[in-house]
Amino acid sequence: MWLAQKKKEELLQRLVSEGVFIDYVKETLPCENVDDYDVLSYIGYDIEPLTKDERIDRILASGYLDKFSPENQDVIRLLLEAYRSHDIDELTNLRILNMPEFIQKGTPPAIVKGFGGKDKYMEMLEEIEQQIYAA
Repeated sequence: MWLAQKKKEELLQRLVSEGVFIDYVKETLPCENVDDYDVLSYIGYDIEPLTKDERIDRILASGYLDKFSPENQDVIRLLLEAYRSHDIDELTNLRILNMPEFIQKGTPPAIVKGFGGKDKYMEMLEEIEQQIYAA
């Protein structure tokens, strides 16, 4: 359910309407810099939360990036760095490619083209999200 954007938004809206505020709950967790997914897993299933750093480290150690060109690996690393300080949904917005660290890698259209076009770029983002939550 979490990987389906519309369902995720519905779930979060339902929680707010029930008086559950994710940001408040994050403050009560035993670790910092966790994703909303980890907050919900902790509350609902008593699963110990992973920090964003731990999730990113697991992806980098898994060899997942090896299937990409060195240039695309650099872009994905930048996306993962952005995930450390932003919500996962920020990564799926193409505007992120206008951030200075991405511009150093090329224009947004050039970066997207490097992945084989917009559809392939969006597929890569979906894979990254799956990797983040599989870790």
